Amino acid sequence: MEIHIIQGPKTQLESGGIHIVIDVIRAFTVAHIAMTQGAQRIRLVDTIKTALALKQQNPEYILAGERDGLPVPGFDLPNSPYAFSQLNLQEKTLILKTTYGTEAALRALQGAHVFVAAFINAKRTALYVKQLNANNQRKTIRIIASHPTSDEDLACAQYIEDLITDRHRIPVEDVTKRIRTSDCAKKFVDPSQPAFDPRDLELCSQESDSAVVLHVTKAGLPTIEQVAQ
Repeated sequence: MEIHIIQGPKTQLESGGIHIVIDVIRAFTVAHIAMTQGAQRIRLVDTIKTALALKQQNPEYILAGERDGLPVPGFDLPNSPYAFSQLNLQEKTLILKTTYGTEAALRALQGAHVFVAAFINAKRTALYVKQLNANNQRKTIRIIASHPTSDEDLACAQYIEDLITDRHRIPVEDVTKRIRTSDCAKKFVDPSQPAFDPRDLELCSQESDSAVVLHVTKAGLPTIEQVAQ
């Protein structure tokens, strides 16, 4: 089995294989929570302009995301796991634009299978990909840690690799610690930055007992959907 870990959203990836794109703080934690709160799909877009235009065409869609970590004027919701955890999103369609996660996912579409993940569903995603790979003649797996410098996505990528390969060398507590002490996490515990909710960090650094697998469909506008299981 061939597994590569790539850090940063701008790397040119090879075609084929299985791509797992990670954004722990916060895009794909948001995506997972949105799905478990009933959302049907999440449209991924590359620019704020495109996001706003899509919202104008589809006013019933919920537009969410951030620019430099902060809420975007004209968006319905910020990129906040806690905010999403408080909503009933039954049958809703979301639009998501973030700094690193959505860009990395859109750059990974040449994979034969594309998944998005965070720590919240890392274990479930790893087990699903492990089985998928066994059934598909052992394709190359590329795990993309979307943040180019902060440690939380890399920690999650290494954890997923550890689970797929059955090495079990990385304690879950170590991953949690790396997420909570990463550069990205610091602003969530900084009283001088009230825009960053510490409850978001709490959700980003927990695994879910009811985790789901999220894949990206590529027909038309790239869209996150829950894998039927």
